[in-house]
Amino acid sequence: MQKYSSEEQATHLAAWRSSGLSGQAYCREHDIVSTTFYSWVKAEKKRTARESASSPLLVKVQPNKHTIGNSSAGICIERRDVRIHLPADIGIESLKSVLMLLGAIDAA
Repeated sequence: MQKYSSEEQATHLAAWRSSGLSGQAYCREHDIVSTTFYSWVKAEKKRTARESASSPLLVKVQPNKHTIGNSSAGICIERRDVRIHLPADIGIESLKSVLMLLGAIDAA
């Protein structure tokens, strides 16, 4: 049984995602035990969830730092590697819709 370092695991997961292969096919091509591989996927999902839960979702944008249309201030929403800039005068329903699409709030 081969032991993989965390760097090797991350490299394999990135290569798998960019390969377009199913997890099973990737494992066959790279001689990886599928249960081992899927334990990496599960651990990565948990890590990502913890990191996104601990990192701020809404970030205050200082005036004159970012230009959004004709407005110099606004709202910046960050979620994982996505950053969305919204105008400061966005309606509450539109803001709720964006947050629901990002999975930041539940549809209530």
